Amino acid sequence: MQESKIRNWLLDGDVSVQYQVYRDLLSEQRKDLQDRISQEGWGAKFLSKQNPNGHWGREFYQPKWTSTHYTLLDLRNLCISPHIASIKDTITMVLKTGKAQDGGILLLKAKKSDVCVNGMFLNYASYFNGDDIALRSVVDMLLREHMPDGGFNCMSNRSKVVHSSFHSTLSVLEGLTEYVNNGYTYRIGEVNNTISASKEFLLLHQLFISDKTGKIIDKNFLKLSYPRRWRYDILSALDYLRYSKTTWDERLSPAIQVLMDKRNKDGTWNLQAKHPGLTHFDMEKAGKPSRWNTLRAMRVLTYFDIKNYTMVIIVCGLPGSGKSYFAERLAKKIDADYVNSDRLRKELFPSRTYSDREKATVYDSMLKKLEDSYSQKRDIVLDATFHKKEIRELFRENAKEKIRFIEVSAAEHLTKERLRKSRPYSEADFKVYQLIRKEWEPIMEAHLQLESTNDNIEAMLQKALEYLEHDKRSNRQTGFEGQFS
Repeated sequence: MQESKIRNWLLDGDVSVQYQVYRDLLSEQRKDLQDRISQEGWGAKFLSKQNPNGHWGREFYQPKWTSTHYTLLDLRNLCISPHIASIKDTITMVLKTGKAQDGGILLLKAKKSDVCVNGMFLNYASYFNGDDIALRSVVDMLLREHMPDGGFNCMSNRSKVVHSSFHSTLSVLEGLTEYVNNGYTYRIGEVNNTISASKEFLLLHQLFISDKTGKIIDKNFLKLSYPRRWRYDILSALDYLRYSKTTWDERLSPAIQVLMDKRNKDGTWNLQAKHPGLTHFDMEKAGKPSRWNTLRAMRVLTYFDIKNYTMVIIVCGLPGSGKSYFAERLAKKIDADYVNSDRLRKELFPSRTYSDREKATVYDSMLKKLEDSYSQKRDIVLDATFHKKEIRELFRENAKEKIRFIEVSAAEHLTKERLRKSRPYSEADFKVYQLIRKEWEPIMEAHLQLESTNDNIEAMLQKALEYLEHDKRSNRQTGFEGQFS
């Protein structure tokens, strides 16, 4: 699916998604769409669930996902208008009646407030322009719980903990950042310093990797859920860093690569996990392409100016080697564009002379096809003899990423047999084969070599797929495919 088609698919979704697509992907503010969020779709559904007493569910935190707390967080994340009176009245009520002795918002009947919940509360209370004076005690409580390692832990004010929690740190970061973004100034210097330190805590761990063992801290961090509730995941962390206007840091590379690997072939991202529990309704189905995750991933890549990775594969070999039969099937296997020099030649030249000028025109046309694939963010398989080093270098110079070379050969008696037969595009005979073989300049860098027979196409394709996957993994470790611009 081309990027424009993905955007159109996103724009077929809920009005809250439409609003954020225009804002974050098309750089267009559509207040008319934002105003409609309260009138239709998911936003209107959430608002309709509000009780006469101002709460959702039974009270502030019960039942969990249908409570006032998580419903207000959902509405904030829809980017509904921040001026809705019924929402503002509820936040005012919670600030007046729901505080603990430590100044934070009280969770159930606990004596002390919860760090993570107060981070989320500050997020939506700031978004909906909660009272400045009333919010100050929440800010005090959060700053008081800032841990020496830079982050936060929801248990820090209730038990002895020595390490910050990713879940709590992200929730508090979102709250403090929303507080700053909405113009609040109370203890602003300390708030900004805390934001910087907490970001560094996440970056120190490359968003999901232990700084001590180098291993994944929790595999659940790699599952893309929405809504994330209180749980941490790398896409939510990346989206927060985008929202908070964080500059590019190489320590984001591993998380970006994981995100790219989770992209479907059509350019979308699935909803990988749904947190169990009663909900007002489900916005999306787990295991299916998700507009929320696709939107969030695309705006992360757009903000950090990361181009969707295009894999460029050159399949080369002598006439009769079986390279075209293999290359076309490989392109279908990996859902890539396929460009064949013989087909292009017939399209460009009704009468063919195979002159140097003609060959140069064909290769130039292949380069244009390569550029088209880049613009559409499509993988591409280029099929030609590529027997001269200078031609291979020309393509390497024009490629934006590393080129994967696959060289196909065949036994000479088999080549002779194949070249006797009429083929729809290639006009090469055994004499042309012998001429090109004499001119062949070996590929010196590491590449995949395959020998074709008349019955091993599936084995060839399997080897190619394994090679491409192995090569991709190797490049992740040494430079992440050069895709960061």
